[in-house]
Amino acid sequence: MQDITIDAVFQTKTRTHISSALSGMYDPKRGMTYRYGRKGTGLFPLTLTKTVPVMLPLNGVLASYPIPVLPATTLRGMLRRQAAGLIQQVLLSKNLKISHDVYQAMHCGAVRRAPSGDLPEWKKMVQIMDHIFFGVYGGGARMTPSRLRVRDAYPCLDILAEHHIIPRPDNETWLVPVKGPDALRDLLVVDQTVRRDDLLLGTDPMAPGIIAHYAEAYAQLVGDTLTRRKTRTSETETEEEDDPTDRATVSTLVFFEYIPPGTPFCARFHLRKPTEAQAGFLIRTLMAFVEHGQIGAKKALGMGEFACLAAHVRTDGDTFPIMQLVDGKPMWTPSGVLAACLDEADRALDALDPENLEQVIR
Repeated sequence: MQDITIDAVFQTKTRTHISSALSGMYDPKRGMTYRYGRKGTGLFPLTLTKTVPVMLPLNGVLASYPIPVLPATTLRGMLRRQAAGLIQQVLLSKNLKISHDVYQAMHCGAVRRAPSGDLPEWKKMVQIMDHIFFGVYGGGARMTPSRLRVRDAYPCLDILAEHHIIPRPDNETWLVPVKGPDALRDLLVVDQTVRRDDLLLGTDPMAPGIIAHYAEAYAQLVGDTLTRRKTRTSETETEEEDDPTDRATVSTLVFFEYIPPGTPFCARFHLRKPTEAQAGFLIRTLMAFVEHGQIGAKKALGMGEFACLAAHVRTDGDTFPIMQLVDGKPMWTPSGVLAACLDEADRALDALDPENLEQVIR
């Protein structure tokens, strides 16, 4: 087959947080976020959400702004694990099990043993590249290259569409208007939480109150901590040891940045010269991902849930809609060649067995 590209529009349903490698500080009294290592009284550690700098001309000034994204590595990893789960379901339905090495290779891309140093003949490598799973996602003992390319998912902002950073969606109402920097700041919200594990250890006498009456006790906790910090700062000459209760209290305060519900994102998945089974398998994986997947941290708390508003496939210069919302629920409608690809994928999945997977990773 020729290359296929899937463009999808995701929308966050709950708060979504994908941790950044950078750390910041937060001033809860003034509601100020500092993204680059600021220190001072009344500031607390802030776990930042992943952003990328984008040059945008706002208010007549060209400047760099942090734009939240759903990272390509996150989306690709979630798709890979979802695809591995589909294969495991098929094998378990036939009462078949896979080895630890196969499980690790499918979920992580690598195996526990060292990569194989011998190179297979080209016909063997072509067969591996045509494998329904490893040909799409890569990995194994020989680190098979992947046919799948994923790009960062940017929010659906009208200014990003105007500068061709994202494709313009069919429904213009999905584009968020950006009239100034304030609209970009609304894409990131700071919230607070308490490390319940730390509190349950009994290191803070206020722990029972915080757990029982979270909102009221938390506000009191912030105020008390800021007061003690200010008092300590004014008495630095005494060089007294910090109050251990205060240190325990501060350690329970956790501020994190998140993407608010209702934010649409444009995602793109590109598959290079796949077989029909691989193309169908990617669509099947995306269907499962939309139905069951979550993105980011704190999934157990319900964060990271999302919906798919639409999905299109482009191949050979033609565009085919494969998903649309009907009464608020996703309706998948692949037809023609894409329906044939799904049938090929189902047949290839049914033919899989543990020995087939073992041969690929050896």
